[in-house]
Amino acid sequence: MNEETQRLIRKRRMIGRISGALLAVCLLCILDGLTASWRTPFNTISTVVGQSFSVNGPMPKGAANLSDLRVHGASGQTWRFKPEKVYKGFWFGGLMWKGLVTVSPQAPAGAYPLVVRGPGKEPPNPMSRFTIRVHSDTRELRRHDASFTMRLSGLRPFMAAWLLFIAALLTGGGGYLLSRKITEQYRQDGKADIFLVERKPEGVFVNFSLGRDCNVEPGMDVAIQNEDGETLYRAVVAEVKQFDSKALVSEGPGKVRPGMIAQILKP
Repeated sequence: MNEETQRLIRKRRMIGRISGALLAVCLLCILDGLTASWRTPFNTISTVVGQSFSVNGPMPKGAANLSDLRVHGASGQTWRFKPEKVYKGFWFGGLMWKGLVTVSPQAPAGAYPLVVRGPGKEPPNPMSRFTIRVHSDTRELRRHDASFTMRLSGLRPFMAAWLLFIAALLTGGGGYLLSRKITEQYRQDGKADIFLVERKPEGVFVNFSLGRDCNVEPGMDVAIQNEDGETLYRAVVAEVKQFDSKALVSEGPGKVRPGMIAQILKP
C-alpha cells in the first residue's frame, strides 16, 4: 500500500472519530435539554432586570375582551403587564390573550408570581399562572439555568445540538469524499473494500467492488488485508459480475468482516 493511500486512510479514520464524537455530544445536548425542561417548573420564565417578554393564555370565563382581564402579582415596582391582543388558538380554536411583561430595571432578584384571571370569582386557569424569576444580569441568568449546556457555553441545548449535528454532517461529508479518493487509489492497485460477508454451508464468502470492468475472472486468488496492508486471509474468486465479485475464503485466522480490503493477486 503506497504512502498516499495510507495517509488518506489515517485521515479518514480521524475524521470518522471526530464525526462520531460530534454526534455523541449532540445527543448529550438533546438529553440535557430534555432534562432541563423536566426540571423547570411549568410556566416559569427566567429573565433579567429591564427585559421584556411575551406571555399568553386562554381567555378566562366571563372575559370577552382585554379590558376584562385582571392581573395579580407583585406588579408596580417589579414588573408591568400590558395586554396586547385577543386571538384564536391554533390547536383548539379557543380565544387566547397575549400580553407583554416588562421587568423594572430596579427590580430586586427573586421569584414573582403573575396571575391573569377573569372579572368573576372563577379560579384562574393553570395556563394563566406564571412565575417570573428575575436575575440581576445575564451572567447570573446563565449561572442559574437548569441546562448544563447553557451554563457551560451560553447556548441553548437544542441550538447547540443543531449546530453539532450540522458539524457532524459536514465532517461526515468530508469523510465520504476521502473514501471516494481511497477507493480510486485502491482500484489502481487492484484493491477494493469488502462491503458484505456471507456465511454459508459452503464457507465464508466476501463481496467486493471489483468485477469484469477490472478484468477479474473466476479462479483468481485474492488476498484479504487490513487497512495497514497486512494480509490476513486468502480467498478464491467464485463469482464475477460487471462491477463486483464474490470470493470464497480459503484460509486465515479469526473472522472476516466488512471494511477489510480485497486485493486481486495477479499470476
